[in-house]
Amino acid sequence: MKLVFVTAAVAMGRSIPVLAHYQSMFNGAFETGIFQDIYETSASSTRVPEFKSLSRRTQGTLSQKCLNEISDIEENDVFKTINFSCAGVKQWMGEDGTYVVVGDYRSCDTSELEAFCVTNPNYQSIKIPDRKYTCAPFGREIPFPHELYYYDDFACVGKSCPSDGYTLEDYFSFSQVKSSVCTLEYLKEGEEPPQEPVANFTGTLSQECREGTDIAHDDFTYKNITSTLDDDVACAPTSYMSGNDAITVRDLSKGCDSSELRAFCDGSNYQSLEIPNLKLSCPGNSTFYYLNMVDCVDTSCPSDPSTWTIQDLQFILRGGQVCYLEFMEEGEEPPPRPKAAKTAKSTKSSKLVKGGKSNKAVKADKTVKTDKTVKTDKAD
Repeated sequence: MKLVFVTAAVAMGRSIPVLAHYQSMFNGAFETGIFQDIYETSASSTRVPEFKSLSRRTQGTLSQKCLNEISDIEENDVFKTINFSCAGVKQWMGEDGTYVVVGDYRSCDTSELEAFCVTNPNYQSIKIPDRKYTCAPFGREIPFPHELYYYDDFACVGKSCPSDGYTLEDYFSFSQVKSSVCTLEYLKEGEEPPQEPVANFTGTLSQECREGTDIAHDDFTYKNITSTLDDDVACAPTSYMSGNDAITVRDLSKGCDSSELRAFCDGSNYQSLEIPNLKLSCPGNSTFYYLNMVDCVDTSCPSDPSTWTIQDLQFILRGGQVCYLEFMEEGEEPPPRPKAAKTAKSTKSSKLVKGGKSNKAVKADKTVKTDKTVKTDKAD
């Protein structure tokens, strides 16, 4: 689960900050080579499922049928479980404050994913030229500029989609990178992305602990388990506005069953670690609260959470250089969610009940029927 940040919204396999497997905290992952739906998520709602609302939002040439087929492929259960991890997929915050995402698939084994495309008679695999997205800050979700580089990339599309001849606008129409804040250009031959800065670790964790924890977080079973947790409504983060602040809270004690994750950690040469409650303050008045979290770390790491320093947890947080991480004080709680505004009550009107009579008329009838004086008169 590594604390990761930004997308989709904000979170990514090893991106900006949220405990790694909770990629939906910011919603998304660049690990698939597709900048998912960061831009489809509001501060007050859960994320929109990837590709659920693909449409011709740009002046592309793709038909709606083609876009619908791409959406169907992304929702295919087999497609979702394909093991595709790659050391060439990286994210980091540059010294100039630009967030950099690199999807370099030149040294990756994508054979299983490509086989899924070419063996299905309704699908086809298309090569996508090396490209770069340059994006401006996007509100509170991504309050800093970001660049995305992709090399030797491909996509699985439906048979109704063209096999070649795609325009820049076409790539925008199904990549879900928002064209209103991003520009797209093809990379020149030999053009490489910026170099990832060497991390200057100042915590107390040993190199063995850090390397073993990285291995745990790259484990395919771990990724499947944490992906399932991401899709569980009980484990999902909640987001809301508190004054001018965008608040996101993830609390695993609110009905979320993390037993499978704990069992995997403790039975796979790793160990589960109870993460102290954390608060992450980021640019754009965005604050993230992590409550009652658990994650896998190497067995060589300290087992007592109280010995982990902020710098140690920053290692798990990955990419939070532009944010301020701190322990929550005892008894500290996230700001309360604002109560929904009360709507004006409409004037009550007489409701008709059986027989077309109003409530008042029925009550009057009952009064007459139970009036003993009336019955006595009849007896006389």
